[in-house]
Formats: sequence, C-alpha cells, structure tokens
Amino acid sequence: MSSSRKPVRLIHGDLVDVCSAEEIAATLDENGSVAGLPFMPEMLDSLGKRYRVHRRVEHFRSTVMSCVAKSRRCVRSQTMTS
Repeated sequence: MSSSRKPVRLIHGDLVDVCSAEEIAATLDENGSVAGLPFMPEMLDSLGKRYRVHRRVEHFRSTVMSCVAKSRRCVRSQTMTS
C-alpha cells in the first residue's frame, strides 16, 4: 500500500471524505486488497462522498481472513452530508 496520507484518529462527529476510485485503486495490491482486506463492489457507492463519524471501530470480524482483527483506522459512519 502506498499512501501519502497520515493516519488520523477520528472521533464521533468528525466529517470524513471518502477517496475517489483512482485514489483507492492506488492503495490496493494485486489482489485488490489492503492489509488482506478486499475492496468490495458494494463499497463503490461510498466513493467520493462525505460522512459523519458515528463511532470508532476497535475490533471487527473478518470472514475473508477468518479472524477477529484489531482496527487502527476504522470508523462507522452515521449520516451522509451533502
């Protein structure tokens, strides 16, 4: 993964802009994944949009990796803003 963006600790209420398709594609490996987690077609609708952070995600279950993983930069969005 190559990214010039610094990790940010997002908190409830922060606004986040989801990267464009080109920006996301630049971070994916040859399998279309980042750190073993795939970019999935249902994520396409979120590209280029703005969301408000609802809460931080500390752990998540990955059916792809068959494990429970600790999250460093994952949040759950609450609402989309225009």
